[in-house]
Amino acid sequence: MGGSADVYTALFNKDDQLSYAKLLVDAITGRLQTDATASGLKVAISHTVQNVTDVAAPLPTVAQSGRNSMEIFNPGTNVDTIWIGNATVTADFVVGTTSGRPVAPGETYTLDITDLITLYARAEAAKIIPVLIVEFA
Repeated sequence: MGGSADVYTALFNKDDQLSYAKLLVDAITGRLQTDATASGLKVAISHTVQNVTDVAAPLPTVAQSGRNSMEIFNPGTNVDTIWIGNATVTADFVVGTTSGRPVAPGETYTLDITDLITLYARAEAAKIIPVLIVEFA
C-alpha cells in the first residue's frame, strides 16, 4: 500500500454494550489497511474538559477506572498546541527524552492506554488551554 491513511473511529452500541474500533483506510485505494477488532468496551465512557497549563499535570486528573483507550481533543477554537508525554514532558522539540507529542488546535490524539498508565500534558509558558478528554472503559 504505501499511500497515506485516513483513520475512522466507530462506536457501536448493541444490547447496551459499547464497542470501539479504529479503521485505517488507504487514502488512494480505499482498501482497509488493518484488521479491526471491537475492544468490547462495556463499563463506561467519560468525558472531561480540563485546562492544560505550563506545569506538567496528569491528563485527566483522575483516570476512568478500567480505561482501555482515550482521546484528547484540542478544539479548533484554541490557538495553542498542547504537549503530551510523561511527568517530565516539555512543550518543545529538544533532543532528548522530555519533548512531548504535540496536539495542535483542531487535532484529536487517540491512543490505547489503560488506567494504570498516567499521561501528562503541558502548554507553553503562561498558556492555559482547555482540552476535551474522552475515556473508554
